Amino acid sequence: MNLKSMSHVLSVIRRCDVILKNGQEQFVGLYYDSSFDMPIVLFKCDWHFNYYLSKITELIGVPCIDNRVLARALFEKIEEGDYIENAFMHSVATIYSKLPKYKESKEVFDRELGADIISQVYWQEEKTYKREEKKFFQKNKKFCNKQLTEKIAAEMVQKKVAQIAEKNKLDYRIIHNVEKATYEFYLETKLEDYKLDFWQMLIISEPEKKVYVGNRSVFHCFEVNETEVAIEYFELLADILSKTIKKDARKYCEEFHINQRLYDIGNSSIKSLLEMNYNWKGTEYGFDDKEKTIFIIYLRSEKEPEKMFEICGTYAEFMRNPDAVKKLIESPKAYNKWNLWCRKRKYKNEKFDEKFQK
Repeated sequence: MNLKSMSHVLSVIRRCDVILKNGQEQFVGLYYDSSFDMPIVLFKCDWHFNYYLSKITELIGVPCIDNRVLARALFEKIEEGDYIENAFMHSVATIYSKLPKYKESKEVFDRELGADIISQVYWQEEKTYKREEKKFFQKNKKFCNKQLTEKIAAEMVQKKVAQIAEKNKLDYRIIHNVEKATYEFYLETKLEDYKLDFWQMLIISEPEKKVYVGNRSVFHCFEVNETEVAIEYFELLADILSKTIKKDARKYCEEFHINQRLYDIGNSSIKSLLEMNYNWKGTEYGFDDKEKTIFIIYLRSEKEPEKMFEICGTYAEFMRNPDAVKKLIESPKAYNKWNLWCRKRKYKNEKFDEKFQK
C-alpha cells in the first residue's frame, strides 16, 4: 500500500479486523464485511517501521497475531484489496472465529448450529430405521404363541435383553412398574463428543396385553402372543444402532460442524455465484439457507422451464471444493455424493427468489 503518512497508516490499521504478522518482517491486515464474498487483504507492510507498527496495534486495540506461515503466504500470494484465495479460507476463518468482536454472535451461531446438527442427525436416523423396518416386516410374518402370558413374555425379554446389550455394547435398564402393571426394558448409549443420546424401548403392558417396541424414529405395537417377533424387532433396532446409527451420527456431526466465519464466507460466496450466473446466463435461482448445516439451491431448467434442478450440499463440502458447486450452478446435471448432490424436480415457483416469482 502506498502509505502517504503515519495518520494514513493508523486509519488503515483501525479498519482491520486482525493483523497477521511474520515475526517483525511482514504484516498483513485483513478485513471482512458481510457483503463480501470472503475477507480481503486490506494492507501489507514490510517496511522499516515494523516494530513501531506492532506497538501501535497494541494501543489501538486491533488484534495482532503472529502466524508466520499464513502471514507469509498471504503477503506473497494476495494483492492488497483482493479477496483471499480458497486455499486460505479455513485458516483465515479459524483466526476470525477466535476474535473477541465475534464471540457474542458466535455463541448464538453455535446454539443454532447445534440445534440444526441434532435435527439433521435425527432425520438421517429416522430414514435408516424406517428403511430397515420395512425390510424386516416384509421378511418376517407375525408368529403367535397362544401359551404366552405377560409374565412369561417379560421373562423371555429379560433373558434376551442382557445378551443384546452385551453384543452391541449398549447400556440397559429393566423396570417393573407395579402401579401401571408394565415391564419396561431400555437400551441406551451416547455420543459424548456431541452430547447425543440414543435409546430404544420394549414395554409389556399387562392391562392392554400389548408389547410396544420403538425409539424416537419408529414405533410398533405387538400382541403379547407375538413377543418372539417383538424381541427380534427389538434386537434388529439394537443392531442398527450399534453398527450404523452411531457411526453415521459421528460422520454427520463432523461434516455438519462449521465455525461461523466459514459459514459466513461460504454463504455469501454461494449467493455471489448464483447472482453472477444469473447475470451471465439469466438462470433464475432460489437459495434456501435456513439451516446452518446445509444449503439448498434451486435453478430453473433452461431446456425444460417446467422443471428445476435442486442442489443440496454441506457448507463443509463447499469450503473444501467450491469449484464443484460452481460447475453445478453453471451446468446443472445429476450428481450424487452423500454431502453434495443434484437432481431434477418439478418446478415450484415458491422455491425461487422473490424477484423471479410471478
